[in-house]
Amino acid sequence: MEIRFASGEADFEAVYRLRHDVYLEDVGAPIVATGERRLTDESDVSARQILAEEDGRVVGCLRLQWGADAPFDAGTRHAFDLERFTAIVPEAKMGVLTRFAIVRELRGSLVSFGLLAKACEFILEHDLDLAFCDCKPHLVHHYLKLGFRPFTSCHAQSIAGLVVPLVSVVGDVAFMERVGSPLLGLFEGRNFDSRLVARLSSVLPEEPTVRVLSNLEEASRWAEEYGRWSAAEAEAAGVLAGIEGAALARLIERGQVLTCRRGDSVIHEGMADRTVFVILGGTAEIGVGGRTVDIANRGEAVGEMAFLTGTPRQADVVAAGDELRVLALNERSVRGLQQADPSTAATFFHNLARGLCEKLATARARRWRGIGQAVVATSAATTGREHWRRICRTAFRPRRSP
Repeated sequence: MEIRFASGEADFEAVYRLRHDVYLEDVGAPIVATGERRLTDESDVSARQILAEEDGRVVGCLRLQWGADAPFDAGTRHAFDLERFTAIVPEAKMGVLTRFAIVRELRGSLVSFGLLAKACEFILEHDLDLAFCDCKPHLVHHYLKLGFRPFTSCHAQSIAGLVVPLVSVVGDVAFMERVGSPLLGLFEGRNFDSRLVARLSSVLPEEPTVRVLSNLEEASRWAEEYGRWSAAEAEAAGVLAGIEGAALARLIERGQVLTCRRGDSVIHEGMADRTVFVILGGTAEIGVGGRTVDIANRGEAVGEMAFLTGTPRQADVVAAGDELRVLALNERSVRGLQQADPSTAATFFHNLARGLCEKLATARARRWRGIGQAVVATSAATTGREHWRRICRTAFRPRRSP
């Protein structure tokens, strides 16, 4: 196995094809309208590509954007909240790692660590002060162990779904020692500016934007807090109704608590991401075609249709208040709950199905009210068979659900 930087058109094309195949496999739907088996974007023009090659086949890749190679685009600046740091260090001292892709059969191997270690070597050799990356919510704890930290709100990508932006303050060796980072050996013998590290660390939030509840005690505190909310407002229990105490703690322990700001996207219409989100606090707007069609409140689930059926997302979900907190549960975590605590899993699925049925019933009632209004408005001007055909087509058009 060789891990190196791409050099030459053949290497770059192999990386773009691998990306396409891996993302297509994970997303479960075509991602390139032209039909080309390659996934690339404008950022690749100036980015460096790290690849893992085995027997002449590219089996893993990672994109590295360096602010000294080219200015970051507006989307990258916003996604990683770079303005938070530019008063302290210039973009030339920042690196952004994205488009991480590994073939399925090697995802449990050392390929992923090797790619990240190669990127870390580059970052150290070129004296960068900050390294950014993003990941799916259920992978956050893996990146925490490397030395990355969640620091800003999550956002939904059109391909990967909801992702968590992460940052590593490169010279914060004490933090890496505290988390036991396997990358720590690369930092031995290097000197860092402790005052700069302190300044960069000072702009990170005191409370992380993603809480990985990796132990039952911490999950129990969240369960108690949610229980107080539910007691104060009976309807707030929602999809977690009937799940209390230790059972609720075990469920929450399997997910990640995410914090989103007003306007942050949780779900993008068209994505094929099998994660369900339970609203723990705040409200979210559900929209179709740029128009708000519903509001989801504390205790409700969003994204349950795609979670249960594996179909692409049918609506957008955006944080509506100043702070939206959601519990993210992916298919694997809930499947694990089914094995460890089948009773709690059964209650969760029952509540999920009941809530989805209530949404469908509400949507149908709205549709029929609309049909009645249409009949009144058009009956004087339109009569005959074609009029009723048009009404029936409207009534039975498939509804969209996130």
